[in-house]
Amino acid sequence: MKVVLVNPSITHGMRSAIDVEGAWPPLGLLYLATMLKEGGVPVEIFDNGPLGYSPEQLLKQIRSKKPDIVGFHTLSMSSLTANETSKLIKRDMPNIKVLYGGYHATVFHQKILREREYVDVVIRGEGEHTLIEVVDSIEKGKSLEGIRGVSFRDEGRIRVNPTRPPIEDLNSIPFPDPGFLDSEYVGTVNGMRTAVRKFTSMVTSRGCPLNCRFCCESVHELRTWRVRSPENVVEELSYLKSLGYGQMYLQDDSFTLDRKRVNEICRLIKREKLDILWAAMARVNNATADLMQRMREAGCQSVYFGIENANQRILDYYRKGITQEMAKDAVKNCINAKMDAFGGFILGAPTETEDEMWKTIRFAEEIGITFPSFYILQAYPGTAIWNENVANGYIKEDEYWETGVALPEVVPECIPMARIKTILGNGYRHVLTRPKFILEQASKLFMDPVRRQILLKNLNMRKIINLLNMLQRSEHYY
Repeated sequence: MKVVLVNPSITHGMRSAIDVEGAWPPLGLLYLATMLKEGGVPVEIFDNGPLGYSPEQLLKQIRSKKPDIVGFHTLSMSSLTANETSKLIKRDMPNIKVLYGGYHATVFHQKILREREYVDVVIRGEGEHTLIEVVDSIEKGKSLEGIRGVSFRDEGRIRVNPTRPPIEDLNSIPFPDPGFLDSEYVGTVNGMRTAVRKFTSMVTSRGCPLNCRFCCESVHELRTWRVRSPENVVEELSYLKSLGYGQMYLQDDSFTLDRKRVNEICRLIKREKLDILWAAMARVNNATADLMQRMREAGCQSVYFGIENANQRILDYYRKGITQEMAKDAVKNCINAKMDAFGGFILGAPTETEDEMWKTIRFAEEIGITFPSFYILQAYPGTAIWNENVANGYIKEDEYWETGVALPEVVPECIPMARIKTILGNGYRHVLTRPKFILEQASKLFMDPVRRQILLKNLNMRKIINLLNMLQRSEHYY
């Protein structure tokens, strides 16, 4: 019983300053593949971001592996690619079982099974244990009834099994094996390479206890935040280091929620004398000066903050639970610790004015963000913003359920989309072409050897042209 797991290409939706495809390995699929491998199941992964195969090319690759099961990780931004490829698989190899999992499939499991006849099974929520049970049942010709976290089609009827609780003991899950992937991952920002050593990513926690209006994290983990022990985290860092990896991105939605745990992770990294570079995401309300300094001493090079907006009423609408002063202090603490401070900002909330948008853009400049990422507010299935606007009739679910939608495209209380794109593009040019910003970046090249290595990695005309295009085309960020 052979399994092929596929990470489909993103074809639509939000683009940020971070180039999603090819930037980070698909950790979710790596966890699943590692669990299957340890259970004796032959398995391969196709990450179609860096590969760039068309559905027809991907079909050819899959066919050559002669799988019995093909599983797709689906997001709203990649569901159409998954559909096109699955349809081809069922046309050419009708006996193969097609499985969907991920955020999108978890939200729309019944609709997918009802309207996409080429999908046989949907795995809802975290899939490590569920997938093993599904594969075992398919191999033995047994019913999927009784497997928690599964929806499936049974003689024309859609069956929805009970939900499987989130995995509580994350230490019990084996480290994901990066050997499943042949592609090189380089951690890009707007097409510009940031990795100067062999690069990968990892997670030290799952879920999020917060309740941001635009976030779909609660779809999977039911807002249950679970953590790995500091010892387990550093053991994986040591494992990756032994494989030659020297640079990591910690993909936790908020690495710094528990400062005591982060301090212990940093202490163990230093105790083990791990020569690694890493980056993480952090909440502005717990990025203290002491924590930032400890992270820097343990090899952290940059921190990404979800600041979102400079207007308190918009922050309150997003249910962020932060203030502008918290953001100022966090960025200052990060920069004082000699780390780069990246920041994400969202434009386009209902009733948000042009003046308020420009206040956010200027705020990014004033607080000294190393590189800002400006986004247009998206409504993705499963988020509070999606549910609210489906309920009030602004979002037609049948039209957008497989893609999501930028809220300004459908909500009349938002500034028109074209105008926001213009503001966003002008904002980037304003922030990134200031003489002060350029001089600051140039001076850091002389002070920071890692920055000099990054510059050398990007010294080619194509990447320079990409950066210039970014300054000219606001559409890249939508």
